[in-house]
Amino acid sequence: MSATWLEKLKFHIQVEDFASKTIGKISKSLHGMHDDLNRKFQSFTQGMKAGMGRIQSGAMGLVASGAGLYGFLKPVYEMQDALGEVRSLGVAESELLRLKKVASEFSIAYGTSATDFVRSSYDIQSAIAGLNQGELAKFTEASNLLAKATKADAATVTAYMGTMYGIFSEQANAMGKAQWVEQLTGQTATAVKLFKTTGAEMSSAFTSLGANAQSAGVGLSEQIAILGSLQATMSGSEAGTKYKSFLAGIGKAQDELGLSFTDSQGRMLPMLDILDKLKGKFGSTLDVAESDALKKAFGSDEAVSLVKLLMNQTDGLRTSMQRLGDVRGMEQAERMAKSMTNPWERLGAVTTDLRRSFGELLLPTINSLLTKMNNGLVTIKAWSEEYPNIARWVGYAAVGLLGFAAAVSLGSMAMGVGQVALTGLKFALGLLTSKFLIITGVIGGVAYGAYMLWENWDAVKQSFKDGTWTTHISNFFKGVLAWFEKLIGKAKWLLEYFGVLDKDLDAQVSTQINTQQVNTSVNREFIETASTAPSLAPLRMPEETPAPNKSIGAQLSQTFSSSKRGAQFGDVYIQSDQAPTPELLEEWGLLQGG
Repeated sequence: MSATWLEKLKFHIQVEDFASKTIGKISKSLHGMHDDLNRKFQSFTQGMKAGMGRIQSGAMGLVASGAGLYGFLKPVYEMQDALGEVRSLGVAESELLRLKKVASEFSIAYGTSATDFVRSSYDIQSAIAGLNQGELAKFTEASNLLAKATKADAATVTAYMGTMYGIFSEQANAMGKAQWVEQLTGQTATAVKLFKTTGAEMSSAFTSLGANAQSAGVGLSEQIAILGSLQATMSGSEAGTKYKSFLAGIGKAQDELGLSFTDSQGRMLPMLDILDKLKGKFGSTLDVAESDALKKAFGSDEAVSLVKLLMNQTDGLRTSMQRLGDVRGMEQAERMAKSMTNPWERLGAVTTDLRRSFGELLLPTINSLLTKMNNGLVTIKAWSEEYPNIARWVGYAAVGLLGFAAAVSLGSMAMGVGQVALTGLKFALGLLTSKFLIITGVIGGVAYGAYMLWENWDAVKQSFKDGTWTTHISNFFKGVLAWFEKLIGKAKWLLEYFGVLDKDLDAQVSTQINTQQVNTSVNREFIETASTAPSLAPLRMPEETPAPNKSIGAQLSQTFSSSKRGAQFGDVYIQSDQAPTPELLEEWGLLQGG
């Protein structure tokens, strides 16, 4: 192998050594630029995120504050609505205040809803006319207490109270409505306990019976005892139907049987006296013939069933009537209700009552504030109708603020898309990402977003009105992606351009150095001359050929004699012992990849 060829090879290797160091510095510089820009972008993103987070937190706090205030005042508003319903029936304010007070006390004592208590009074006031001097509150209290004691709902017991008052109105008016309803409540609760029935079944029984027993002169305690005893083997409605059939046939039966079932004034005898007379005629038990005789006398199987059931229970019926007759108040109902009261329910009722009490103290101030706010909004509405141009510009300002916030958000999103696109390009094509491309992408994305917002301003306003803003956002991102596709195309062109320059290594090194503005000790004129000149001037080797440590050029330089001619250009050494011939120039071209 000729020395000339080795000298050229050494020159080529030394140039590659230098180029690799230079490109390494350029790469390190570009990576530093990329990292710096990435940190700035992350700082911007974090700032935007923090700002949006504060806006969101503020909005959520405002909504939560309003919801919390409304929730705190909800018991007040519910009570006002309930009292308003009762007020619509013409109830005096003094009665409403008493009703509210009793509702609060009852709620705390038994763990129920004071609002439901007040609402139940609406049906009572509708069914019973002429309640005054606290009678509405007393009826409502008795109904809710009986519902609690007998495991019935307030609506059922309220209907029961209305039915009973319709049947025993004369007795109630004579005794006093408040005293009568207390007695009715106590007797009904006692019957439920004695006969293992429920308030709902007792209500069904009296609904089926109606006023038939009362018309016959039968007292309340006796009716309750009879209906309660019958419910041991049948439902309340069936018990009422049988008792009604018995009463309907009593007049005919006494004629058929030759027995008197009425007193000297024509009123029906008590049930125990009638049963005693039937026992005296037929005995304690009835055979088939006797049953047929009773059916013929009373005219129905229901009446015969009642007689058969009660004839064997006269002692128990007598005891029940006595116990029911002794009831004068609601004590039994109170004991039963308290035994079924849950302490946690009471705690909830007390808490709600406290909220209502505090809320009622704050309500005048809050209502005054809300009134002023409403009046202000009404005034603004009137101004908007009177001055439509001002209203229009106010609307523009509001939309502008929203648009600005949207533009900032979209700009941030566009920057994110730009970063993703450039990172993907770097990974796919191996391009070193330049600071210019990133800055251009960011500015271009923001500028494009602002341009799109300006060009489509009317559409943006309309989108906030008709809710099609999501379509516009989608179209925006399609435009952004199209723009980045064009940018990627330009980058590919640049890559192809650099690929062309790879064919001429010297020109590539020169272009890289000039583009990145990196200082170098290479003699550019020499490199350009060496790559284009038809011949090379004789070069003299220095006495000693220094080369960078750990390089192939340094190792090769030690193989050459110090007597050879050469020339030094910075860190590049060219050695030659004679002028290049055409053949040597051809070899040079082959070494350069030409």
